Amino acid sequence: MLSRLTTKFKKYFNKNNVNIKLDPSTIVAKHVYISHDSKIGRYCYINEYARLTKVKVGNFVSIGNNVAIGQGEHDISKLSTSTRFINNSYEDLTQKDCVVESDSWLGSYSFIKRGVRVGYGSVIGTHAVVTKDVPNFAIVVGVPAKVIGYRFEKEVIKKLLEISWWNWDDDLISKYKTLFDGKVCLNKLKDFF
Repeated sequence: MLSRLTTKFKKYFNKNNVNIKLDPSTIVAKHVYISHDSKIGRYCYINEYARLTKVKVGNFVSIGNNVAIGQGEHDISKLSTSTRFINNSYEDLTQKDCVVESDSWLGSYSFIKRGVRVGYGSVIGTHAVVTKDVPNFAIVVGVPAKVIGYRFEKEVIKKLLEISWWNWDDDLISKYKTLFDGKVCLNKLKDFF
């Protein structure tokens, strides 16, 4: 009886929670839903109760608890928004691409609308509702989310995009480990590259 229950539980868990291959370096907390057609990069952390639907997540992304990314969107121009009148509700409601680029941090309870691209190195404030693309290294907050600043100066951002450290292998990251210590500035980057 117990083995049948365990088998049933595993099938339910895989069907309704995380049914994709994850890099061993990625950590997924309890009660997270990741759809089967999502792609998650390496060294990501996804906190409790996050919901990721048909989304591409880059490397080194931190996702706070209760974050919703790429949830289905109903066409309000139709007579009814009910899924009763949609042939393939999942496909119809998740048509637009949703991308979270590498090195981004999504604060707790933030919501990323379908069709949005969160740029490299971006910070999404707690409870923000992101309805438009977020520029690289931008800090956005509010409802709807607005850019309130950038993590670094333009020259630093340009250099970071050029080196794209988030795509380095583990050996290269280890070699330049001191680059990740302390504040980032253009002179520090020039010392390395």
